[in-house]
Amino acid sequence: MQTSLINYNYNALNLLADAYAQTNPEIGLALNGSVPFSIDAWVQFKGLGNETSILSKNGVFNLGIDGYSVICQIKGFPTVWSDSKNDPVGERDWHYICVTFDGSQLRIYIDGKFNTLTGISGSGSSNTEPYLIGHNLQGLVREVRVYNKSLYAEDVLNNMYNDPDPLSITAYFDFTQNPPIDRSEQHLPISLENDAQIITVSPALFVPSTAYVQPLQDEAINPGGFQNDAYTVQTWVYINSRISPKQFLFVNSDLERDTGMALFLELDEMSMNYKVKSQRGSDASADNILTSNGSITIYKWINLATTFDGVNLSIYIDGVLDITQPFLPIALIEDNSNLLIGAALTQGRPTGADGLDGYISRVDVWDKALSESEVLQFMNEVPDVPTENLTANYNFMVSPVRNLVNGHPIGLADGAVIDCQTSKAAPQAGSDKTEPELYKDISPEMLQSFRRSINFDNVFKVKGNKPFKENINAELSFARQFLKEKDIPGFKEKIEKAWNDMEEKMRNNPQSIPFTVTNHRIDGYYVFVCHNSRGSYVAGKIKTSEISPCDLWKINLFFVVIAGILDALFGVSAKLTTKATNYILRVIANPKIATLLAGGTVMTASAIFSIGKELYNYGFLRELVKLLIDIGFWTIIRIVAKILLTFAGFGAADVIASLVATAATFIKVYLERPASCDPLPIVDIAAIQFNHVVKSATYDAIDIRKNNTQPVDVPEWVANRNIATESPAAYSIAGVSTNPIKIKAKFMITSADNIQAEIRATGGGILGAVDSFTVNFKSGVSNPEFIEVSLPHQTIGTNGVNKEDIQWQWQYKLSGGAWTNMTASNHRIYSILQEPTRPWEQIGFPNNNQLPWTDVLDYACVWAAGKKTADDVTTAITEKVNGQLSLKYDINSGASKYTDIISYSSSVFLCKDFIDYLTSGTG
Repeated sequence: MQTSLINYNYNALNLLADAYAQTNPEIGLALNGSVPFSIDAWVQFKGLGNETSILSKNGVFNLGIDGYSVICQIKGFPTVWSDSKNDPVGERDWHYICVTFDGSQLRIYIDGKFNTLTGISGSGSSNTEPYLIGHNLQGLVREVRVYNKSLYAEDVLNNMYNDPDPLSITAYFDFTQNPPIDRSEQHLPISLENDAQIITVSPALFVPSTAYVQPLQDEAINPGGFQNDAYTVQTWVYINSRISPKQFLFVNSDLERDTGMALFLELDEMSMNYKVKSQRGSDASADNILTSNGSITIYKWINLATTFDGVNLSIYIDGVLDITQPFLPIALIEDNSNLLIGAALTQGRPTGADGLDGYISRVDVWDKALSESEVLQFMNEVPDVPTENLTANYNFMVSPVRNLVNGHPIGLADGAVIDCQTSKAAPQAGSDKTEPELYKDISPEMLQSFRRSINFDNVFKVKGNKPFKENINAELSFARQFLKEKDIPGFKEKIEKAWNDMEEKMRNNPQSIPFTVTNHRIDGYYVFVCHNSRGSYVAGKIKTSEISPCDLWKINLFFVVIAGILDALFGVSAKLTTKATNYILRVIANPKIATLLAGGTVMTASAIFSIGKELYNYGFLRELVKLLIDIGFWTIIRIVAKILLTFAGFGAADVIASLVATAATFIKVYLERPASCDPLPIVDIAAIQFNHVVKSATYDAIDIRKNNTQPVDVPEWVANRNIATESPAAYSIAGVSTNPIKIKAKFMITSADNIQAEIRATGGGILGAVDSFTVNFKSGVSNPEFIEVSLPHQTIGTNGVNKEDIQWQWQYKLSGGAWTNMTASNHRIYSILQEPTRPWEQIGFPNNNQLPWTDVLDYACVWAAGKKTADDVTTAITEKVNGQLSLKYDINSGASKYTDIISYSSSVFLCKDFIDYLTSGTG
């Protein structure tokens, strides 16, 4: 049974004060300037001094840092510093540092990126002093490698996350296992001196006893809020001390209220270990709290879970069911949650008295009771996003912290911080790094034949003798968003050279292109093969019977983009798993992503960058990285951190030039579109607003919400809302009877140039088709952002009260082109007689829960369908409620079940309970 975060931690050499590691005086290669060499290392600095060494030999050689610069010193040669203005070395972040020496020139690379070139000469020395690793270094070291040659830039990038060519290795000091070893053929000894030790590092949220963490905008995530609702809360936790007899892990609502739930620990004074407690409702009664049979110790990672299935409340410890008992429904309903992590709520305030003193790596919340097998499964793996019934994944292992299900932020208060829990590593044979699984059934000879078959004839056939002139111009237009005017000429030279070099390789030596993808049909499978500077490999296989040619083409297009980004920026090989394939199909349903992919033969490296940026903005990027690479937790969190920084806008100009090969491959794959597959839209619709003037009912839709807890967002329709009920709008027949109805719509285009397009929509049901209108685009977005669109063919009111699901098939046409389909948008449209009056209101949008509910309109507009007067509507609804819903009179108490008296002369209608009765019979 797993009782640690083995899948979500890593090992490293921990160095404090005078600690260091030591090996022999001779390591198989003299680092005195007499022969070429390279050295690379993964290091995290916890302090930046001026005498900090990564690898050194007293009186001969030193590679280390000096302030924010990397420094390399060969005795008898000039000292070389890195340029700290371009690539400063920082604290807390992991850095990949590499130096190469070819006999006369020394180069420094930081995080895979070239930084400095300096010509040096001199006369070195030698002695019998041992080589030291990490002398005067405060921080962590994963590995240090010494090479017997000067590495090229592409080798440096490749070796950053991949194992190097073993023939190039002289020494390989690996601190990812305990005890550390030299993985080279020399097997040099390594001793740890002055309390140097291998530690296990678990990225997590640190919550000191007075701190707390609060999920924001997550009021709808409400375990225990509805009396009898099913839920699961599962978490990994590490307790630092017994400072508090109670330590709360996760709560929903005030402990003193008869609603919500809590998961916490309480000290057993006999054993001095903690019992696990699961609470439903108020803590005033012991009957509301379930206590575990087992107990947990401090200084150890533990997985805890509590589930409620509507009848039984259960506690799990390390994936094993500990106790289960039946529990009654909670006394009160609370429509909106009040969530807290690492502390409790008392009288509406977080209390420091019962806070956690320790670490939490993640908290998962489900709106169902997980089974025993599921609890064990999700103890050992982070659930995929999205997974059905998963409402929250508060993941504290990677910054920035979010609820990964919906992207909502998390607030850290009073000292809570994203940090790492560390402990002495257990003895472990073998590295914590994992090697990617390779497909063994495709022979090296077959891979070579695939590589020899690479050609770009289809690109030149379509694009002519000067194929990339328009691509280069588009690159420059895009780069001006990031570059100062003085930097434009340099970038222009760089990008022109990149595209010209790419054209030469595509024509004369396509096998030498640094990245491309080919697809082959073999024995009932589509086989994806990636080709890069390191060779060729099978990235994935899909059964031909399980995918259409059109979806295959779209997946191939998207995979080219992401695999190309990972290869260009990190030298990492992407894999196309079944999970990744399914997730990609979900991502490319996003209109903005689909629009960017529609660049086709005018695809540019800058557009590839834009796709990466949008994937970051929509929250897709982190999950894609997890699904597409399989090289260990430490590597994933490093790549995610760097890739998020890249697509947040930093270093864009340098990144763009490295993505030219990806853009060229994209063009090739785009031209392989099956005849049965429609082209991806170059223009697409991004959002629609029906209610665009608050408190108005004369030109647009009225203010509504879904129910007591869920508002209707504006714009009502955005990308990925494919179901009509997800995009509702309600119109007052009286309000719009003499006025033109207008909506507002936002459109996207792949080009950054100022372009015009004609737009229209067919269908539309009661709102009618949309006549052709012109949209101006600027920087890829309609200008103005939301265009006012008239609906002259609407028939609101013709058939009285009504509920109708409609679809618009949006189309665009560029100058001289044909009408081309864009995304189809689906909506639910309600027609009511007039603006609602009390108890419904038309103020306080969107937060007022007295706005009309669509949950109510779904029934009322059906019961009163076709009615055109208030009397007819009232009669129809009254007859339905009193005569056809199987309601019964309470002859004992004489009171209505669905009203609540709040004063002598006033009562309220319990609308939610009545809706629950209509939908499930349980209200």
